[in-house]
Amino acid sequence: MIFIIAFICSCFLTIKVIDLLIIYGFKFNLVDYPDTRKKHSEPKVRIGGLSLIIGIITFLLISLIGFSPAVNLNDNLLKISFIFSLLVYILGFIEDVFTISPIFRLFTQFLIATLAFNTGLVIKFDFLSDIVNTNFLNVMSYLFTCFWLVGGINAINWLDGLDGLASGISSILFLVLSLISFYFGLISLGLVSVATSISTLSFTYKNFYPSRILMGDGGSYFLGFLLSALSIVFINSRGINGELIFENIKYYAPLLLFIYPYFDLLRVVFYRLKEGKSPFLPDRRHLHYIILDKG
Repeated sequence: MIFIIAFICSCFLTIKVIDLLIIYGFKFNLVDYPDTRKKHSEPKVRIGGLSLIIGIITFLLISLIGFSPAVNLNDNLLKISFIFSLLVYILGFIEDVFTISPIFRLFTQFLIATLAFNTGLVIKFDFLSDIVNTNFLNVMSYLFTCFWLVGGINAINWLDGLDGLASGISSILFLVLSLISFYFGLISLGLVSVATSISTLSFTYKNFYPSRILMGDGGSYFLGFLLSALSIVFINSRGINGELIFENIKYYAPLLLFIYPYFDLLRVVFYRLKEGKSPFLPDRRHLHYIILDKG
């Protein structure tokens, strides 16, 4: 019953906050204007990401009432993930309101990823410790963790090119991550993941074609970082049997969930660099644009 109440309240608040954001977004001119690359033909409010955060927090607060004995939202890695996701959201929100240099934006993303790494959000390769030098493993962990987090931010951000695409795919990925987490007895991680899935799905209701609002860079940055961070939390957790998940390579399988957004990111960057263009220059090379242009 608590879960149903949390679900309803999260959906309701997410949608109501979106309605308020639409009103005040137009009032303060926080809108995204159409151009030759974008699909929409009229200005749309681009600060919808805030509704996602409110929806997630609402679900978690209500869920704590019914699941408090089994939930430990004080888990250090979960706190790190959410706190740094909020920092990334602020960066994206600033981008939504002002214009930030792509280089500065990327530098700040790597800085936040580095801080998250230094506070424990690490992809470890301990299963290679017998064959690879420890110092090299540490460097490898740092580079791969930063790429995973920064890549996640931009992969979801670049998916946000069509109505309902980024929010829809994110809701599915968070839902699958929550199911895997519950399967391994990771209740706290599962609740955070399902809360994000529900909030994102509620947002999709208003973002689906023809959309009334956009999540903006703030929303896509937040979802991208949180998705990547929670996957790292998963592989650094202990299953029901007490086994540390990262000690068994087969448990890295959940990372395969992110093949599509990461593949699209790498593919677009490769072709832009191959043509001597800036990797930050927007174009219509993304898979969703190619599929759309082919009818």
